[in-house]
Amino acid sequence: MIVYIHGWRTAGIETGKILRDYFGDDQVIVPMLDHDPINDIRIICDLVRKHNAVIAGSSLGGFYAYYAATTLNRTAILINPSFDPYNRLIEHGEFKKYDCDETFIWTPEKNNALAAMARYVKGYEIDPCKYHFFIAKDDELIDHSWIKNIFPYVNEYDNCGHRFTRIEEILPKIKDIHDLHVDNLIR
Repeated sequence: MIVYIHGWRTAGIETGKILRDYFGDDQVIVPMLDHDPINDIRIICDLVRKHNAVIAGSSLGGFYAYYAATTLNRTAILINPSFDPYNRLIEHGEFKKYDCDETFIWTPEKNNALAAMARYVKGYEIDPCKYHFFIAKDDELIDHSWIKNIFPYVNEYDNCGHRFTRIEEILPKIKDIHDLHVDNLIR
């Protein structure tokens, strides 16, 4: 089972469909998060525990996936993750999601919650081998150049930007990571 966590201002509809088409509808959960960090991470962690799932996420969802994997000692697939979303999401107010008609409110308090989450997991990594990165070298929003100096499993790609438009190409690698996680749960 894979729990996929979408990024900021999205509902994960497009990537969720790609993952479901590849893995099967019953093997992928894409929770509709409401952009409330405390509530969202509670939902994510509950789903991961309930389904013994691998956690995958992109951008802000990558931050959530990293947090959940670290605190639950699970495997994470991180696609262009944001490690400091509290420094990036500085606009506050009402926002419409890009891929649906939903709106949400972003406040300074929500940014503060993200900062507290980041402080909580800083230096808490269980095993750097549990984190698998898929990074766009041409990510126009986030500089990931430092990641390969810390984590052993970093896959870099050209010409896919922050939205990681080459997601279909990494599906076999995601499957391998998933299968290894499942094998380790069985042992």
